[in-house]
Amino acid sequence: MIVGSPSYRYEETYALAENSQYKNDIQFVRYVAQEEMNALYSGAELVAFPSLNESFGMPVIEAMASGTPTITSNVTSLPEVAGGAAILVDVMDAKGYADAMQRVIDDKKLAASLKKKSLRKAKDFSWKKAAEQTIKAYEMLGSR
Repeated sequence: MIVGSPSYRYEETYALAENSQYKNDIQFVRYVAQEEMNALYSGAELVAFPSLNESFGMPVIEAMASGTPTITSNVTSLPEVAGGAAILVDVMDAKGYADAMQRVIDDKKLAASLKKKSLRKAKDFSWKKAAEQTIKAYEMLGSR
């Protein structure tokens, strides 16, 4: 399942899916309400998030908070957000992503380990903590 509005060069992705031997197994879902995302993440065998340009990585945290094994890019904020609880892959390495996904599917011990690490790492993030740190930053700037 590929979730999200079509974006840059989406025509290539749609064409690849249409010409794939797995085309009947590939679903494109343009929109999922935020309230339904946890169910989607929780029901997934894994989440692959190959992002070239990510400011924070909220989908990675959401997937990890659901205990879903996660594979993401080794660029921008994603390695820090994943914090050793996800598999990191070169964003331009399609085979690397495919291999990582196959490993998670085939290796139940790896999947269980990623789930455990993900749930633990996701606890580092909360809206309350973000608000507290933002206030602290403003207070530091205001005292200068």
